Order: sequence, then structure tokens, then C-alpha cells
Amino acid sequence: MEDINENSLLTKLTGALKVERDDTFWDKLLDFEFEYPQDREASMLLDVSVEKLCRRITTNNHVTGNFTTLVGVLIFHAQDLQINPTKQKSHDDCQKVCNVMLLVRCICKYLVDNLPEQELVRQFNTLPSCEGTRTVFEEYLLTIVTLISTLDVQSATYYIHLEAVNSLIVLLSVQMQELKPTTSSVIHLSVMNSKCSEVSKAVVQKLFQNYIKNHLLPSEDDGSDFLSRTLSTVWSIFGVGPDSDLDALRPLASHSLLLLLILSNQLTKDRNPYREIMFNCRGQSSTLKDDEFRRGQNALKQNDSNLVLNFNSLFRACCRDIPNDQTILLLYLMLHQNEAFMSHMLKRDDLGNLVLPLLEILYNAEERSSHLIYMTLIVLLILSQEEDFSVQMHRTMLHEVEWYKDRKLHGISLGGVLCLVFIRMIQHNIFKMRDKYLHSNCLAALANMSSHFYNLSSIVCDRFVRVLTNLLKRYSLVLKKLKSFEEDLNEETDGLNEEFSDSNVLEEVIRMFLEIINSCIITKLKDNPNLIYALLHEKETMERLQKHPKFQDIMFNINLVLTYFNTRLADQNEDTYSVEAVHLVINKELQRMPVNEFKKFPDLRFKYVEEDQPEEFFVPYIWSIVYKSSNLFWDLQKVALFQFNSVPKDSDT
Repeated sequence: MEDINENSLLTKLTGALKVERDDTFWDKLLDFEFEYPQDREASMLLDVSVEKLCRRITTNNHVTGNFTTLVGVLIFHAQDLQINPTKQKSHDDCQKVCNVMLLVRCICKYLVDNLPEQELVRQFNTLPSCEGTRTVFEEYLLTIVTLISTLDVQSATYYIHLEAVNSLIVLLSVQMQELKPTTSSVIHLSVMNSKCSEVSKAVVQKLFQNYIKNHLLPSEDDGSDFLSRTLSTVWSIFGVGPDSDLDALRPLASHSLLLLLILSNQLTKDRNPYREIMFNCRGQSSTLKDDEFRRGQNALKQNDSNLVLNFNSLFRACCRDIPNDQTILLLYLMLHQNEAFMSHMLKRDDLGNLVLPLLEILYNAEERSSHLIYMTLIVLLILSQEEDFSVQMHRTMLHEVEWYKDRKLHGISLGGVLCLVFIRMIQHNIFKMRDKYLHSNCLAALANMSSHFYNLSSIVCDRFVRVLTNLLKRYSLVLKKLKSFEEDLNEETDGLNEEFSDSNVLEEVIRMFLEIINSCIITKLKDNPNLIYALLHEKETMERLQKHPKFQDIMFNINLVLTYFNTRLADQNEDTYSVEAVHLVINKELQRMPVNEFKKFPDLRFKYVEEDQPEEFFVPYIWSIVYKSSNLFWDLQKVALFQFNSVPKDSDT
């Protein structure tokens, strides 16, 4: 890299003399080999090494137009490649296109990092465009999105696709540098509203396909040895993260997903063709072969405005890539906004392949970033809103759950594991983290499932009642402290306010747990004998709750159940009862217990509602994911977006 500033061709390109378009210089410039950096530190060194050259061409371009001419060379070679199928199979021709795209992207990266957006665009337009109705910048954007949307991914074109995706990510990253609305960004508006929007459907389709197919890097055995040797490491600048060997094998898949997320989370209240297409796509059978799928897509272009995706393959891809932040975010967007995808998910009999890894994320919450925890929890909350989901979860039996270390789980339903993980998170949060958002969503998901609890295991029922006991103890302790504060008027008000807040939170959580148990009793009492046993076993806790004025109303049905079964047990005239004997009485009397005396309560149904301005959360979150996983170097001192929003650390992945 230390010799790069001495390269005669690059010196001429960036110098003060204009290079004409028909000069043979351009062919010589594009014929090069380069040892590319393989990690973020090396990519930082590349940025530093080319900074002087980029500064020179930026300074001189207003006079020479050499950068604009370089962009024109890229457009010419890209268009020539698109209309010549033979060249698309030629590694030499594809290498030339890759090289010119790389040169332009390196300069664009410098422009994004160091110039205002308006000046960046002017650097493209120092010379008139060959296309009279569009500027050079607009023509460049159209060329990039057209390459993504029309060029087939094969051995020779793989790196062109990857470079096109990365080039668009770099340009759109102006959003990290300038704190202004997307509606004021020339680059973003050009991608959304100009000629680019006409191919938005094909772009979304190709980005989805790239992610689903998870193409590996072309191997040396397929004739791409030169590209593999000289170019494979360049994609580490954008495509390979340090945390997973698998990521190193699929940069196109991971970066296609990143670009899809960037595009779909802009202008959420205005017209965004990428977002509309993504949220209105519908499913297709997985039995079609690739050529049949392609023919079907061609027919759809004429007969249907909605994109067709293979939801089976998309489901498998998501299962493959959990617990990546970008995969969880994709799941959130599709489940929350795409009714067809939600419908497809609810019909699957292997939904546990997705749910179990999501629960593992929550179980190991202390090892994950807060953003990932929240998004995973919201995904499960959205699923819990659907009755079919709850029914399937409680009818799906598991042999064991290896990652659950609290105790061995055998013969438990997937719904039971959901309950255990949510209860565990609630208890941990109440006693340590005190994040109201987190436990509120856990409780909401449990409430949504409560009317479908089926044959809950003794472990789950015991945890339900034991957490109530612990919460009640904590609540009583807080109330004592509040009384002490009131008696001692000299105490500081800060402590009083904190204890008062704790008492309100604990009261809300206890009541919500009781409402969940009450909902199960009203709708599924006869299917949950273990819950009755657990309630009877914690007799003291139940009596204290019954006497408490804040909970007497919601305890009405629970008290009816306890009274009924305590009476039946007393009728047995036994001094002591074994566990088996109590269960025998419960199972015998369950079918006889009159339920017409139960007091009716409103159904427990909670629905996730997105914030009015979702970009305020999702835009910084998405760019933090890009920052972490793309392995491209951004100087955090220059990233204005992260000055006001936290960036998850690498160790939080």
C-alpha cells in the first residue's frame, strides 16, 4: 500500500491534467492486480493510503473532470456487459468492470466521509452526461441498480454483484454523516423517485434471492482462479465480519440483506417503492426449479404488480442466520408488515425451528445487545398475537432443550419453553435491570397465549406461582420502606420517589401475572391440572393475594378454584397427601367442577404498535448493524448519526 501513491497511472488520474475519454490510458488503468485488506484494520489502512490520491482528484476534478470521466468509463463497460451475454461469462471482461467499480467506490467513500452531500453529487457532474435527460450521477445510480437487478449471479459476475451492492451502501451511508431528513437527501431521493424506482421490484427480488441462495465465493476450480486470488479479499472491506467463518463464505448474501434493510426503512410515511414491494410480496411454492421460477417472475412483470417470493426458502434462510441482527430485523419487518408471509408462517408445522433459536437469544440475554433482545422479543410478541401460533406452540412437544441450563427439560411443549423463558426474563428484569419496556412485552406475549395454554408441565406451573411469591415478597418489602419514609419526614425525597415507582411497577406485574393465570383458568382449566396443583401448593401466597385490596377482584376465580379443590381434598379425610394423591383428586374432580360460577373478564389481547416515526429508531439501528458487520471502516468521529445514538459494540453481536 505504501507504493500506491507512486503509481503513475493513479497519479495521472488524480493530477491536474485532463485525460480524454478516448485515451488508451483508461484501458491500462483498469488492468491491475491488488492485494486487498481482509479485516477492518486493513481496510482502515487502505482508506488512509488512498486519502491523498482521493483528495487530489477531488481538488482537480472541477477542472479536469477525470473522476466524472472515470464514472463514464464504468457506465460504458457496465452497459456493454449487460447487452453481451458472452462477456458475462468472460472473467477478463468482468474483471475490468470490477476494477473500475472498485476505483469509483474508493473515491465515493472518501467523498462521503469528507464532503457535504451536495458537493459529492457535484463531483459526479463536472462534465455533461451522454444521456441528455439525466446527469452523470443519476446515470451512475441507474447503472448500479440495473446491474443488481438484471445481471445473473454466476462465477464471472459474482464480484460485480457484490461490488454493486457495496457501492450503493457506501453512497447511502451519507445518512450517517449528515443529520438531515431523508426527504432532503439528493442521493436517497434519486434512488427512491428517479428512473431507479422503475426497477425497484427487480432490485428487491434480486436482493432477496441473493440472501436466500447464500452464494459462496467462486472457487478456484471453476475457472475464476484469478478473480478469487486477486479480488476475493477486497470484499472483506464490506462483506466479511470477523465473528464467523460462515460470514466469510457469503458476503453477497449478507450485504444484499443489509442493502434491502437500508432501502426498506427510509421514507416510511412517504412513497418508498422498495418498502411497498417488500411488504406486498406474496409466496410461491418451493417445488419450482430455478428456471421455472425465473419464467414465473417474467410472467409476473406483465400480469401482477406484486413480487412473488419462495417463502419456504426465505424461512429456511432466516433459521440459518439467527441470531444475526439483520436476520431478526428482516423477520420483524416481514411479520409485522407482510400479511402473506405471516399467513405462510402460521401454516408451517416446523415453526419451532425458528422459535427455539429466538428463545435461546432471550435466554442468553446478558450476552446479547439490547437492540437484538428487543427486536427478538417484538418478533415473538407479534407471533403471539395469532391464535394459530399459540395453539401450535402448546401442541408441539420437545424431547429436550440443550441450551436451557436452569434444569433438564424433558417432555415439555414448545409453548412451555416460551413461558419459562419469558418468566425468567421478567424476574431477571424486575430484580436487576428494571426496564419496563422489556417486562411489559414479555407479559403481553404471555397474556396473548394464556387462553391457549395446554397441558402446561409441572415445571412451568411451578415457575408461574413461585415468581408470584417472589414478587409479592418484594412488593411487601417496598411497601414497608414507603411506610418508613412517610414516618420519617427528614428522609430525602429521591429515595421516596424510587420506592414509590418500584411499588407501582411490582403491583402492575403481580396483577398481570394474576390476569394471565385467571385467563387460563377461565378458558383452559380442564387442560391444566398442573396449574391447579401449583396454586394449591403455594397456599400462603394465594391467601395473601386474596386479602390484598389491590388484587381481590382478579383473585375471584382463582379463589373459587382453590376453595373447590381444597374442599374435595378435605373430603378425603386424610391427614397428609402425597403428590400422586393430590393429582389423583385434581384429575378426578376437574371434569366435575362447575365453571358457570366464574366471573367473566375481558379477553387478554395485546397488539404491537409501531412508533409514529419508526425511522428514529430503525435508521440508526440499521446503520449500526452495517458498521459492525460490513467490516468497512468508518471513522466514528465523523459519523454524526452515532453521536446521538448508541452503537452496539462488536462484542454485543
